[in-house]
Amino acid sequence: MKLSLSTLENQLFLARHDLLCPYFKDRPASLLFLRGDNVGQMYRMLMDEGYRRTGEHLYRPDCAGCRECQVYRVPVSDFQMRKSQRRIFRSGKAQFDHRLADPELTEEKMDLYRRYLSGQHGDPEQSEALDEYSYREFFVRSFLGDRTRELQIRDGDRLVGVGICDLLMDAWSSVYFYFDPEYSNYSPGHYSMLLEVELARDLGFKYYYPGYLIHGIPAMEYKNRLRPAQIKVIGKDSFSEYQTSTDGS
Repeated sequence: MKLSLSTLENQLFLARHDLLCPYFKDRPASLLFLRGDNVGQMYRMLMDEGYRRTGEHLYRPDCAGCRECQVYRVPVSDFQMRKSQRRIFRSGKAQFDHRLADPELTEEKMDLYRRYLSGQHGDPEQSEALDEYSYREFFVRSFLGDRTRELQIRDGDRLVGVGICDLLMDAWSSVYFYFDPEYSNYSPGHYSMLLEVELARDLGFKYYYPGYLIHGIPAMEYKNRLRPAQIKVIGKDSFSEYQTSTDGS
């Protein structure tokens, strides 16, 4: 018998975390957390209900009176790069090598993530506080087992970017990506997303999930350029089409 969403949420409930919204600073926010143990393939259904994975848990926004965080997915067979995306992709492919591997903790990755936090996010305190336990909990541990993969991007022997990806059933889900700020002129975050779409297509996945779409947030606009796409308001029953604009740049 198929379990309802409310039944699953009651069975797997872990906690509710209330905070100030990181995107709309004047609004309160609330995140609903579920345990990831025994979720398995049900996570595919939960993704379409707005859940994302963090380590061995799941979460989704559950904010009173706000539905700005929308589920966003790209049918990879329909995706075509815009002119600016083709420039970023060609430049990245010419400069970098990539490989998929099992997630693991190394000092090289710890150092890279510290530089990312300090240089890209301007957060030296979080960079200094980073330890092996917190890195492993966020980037290595996963209730999906070997369906969680690590995308490594290198410039020769130098590691310049690391992406965590969940691959299950018909969907490739991008969890997180960090990179060396010294390579910002290559738009590594945008490049990694385009590379993941290509890999998803090559490996036979139907959909690419880059994370939530939030309109009006500049840091989210790069996702908005992956079109045609489909969006779904959390709590609604179905996706709607999100078509390509006339801007071909």
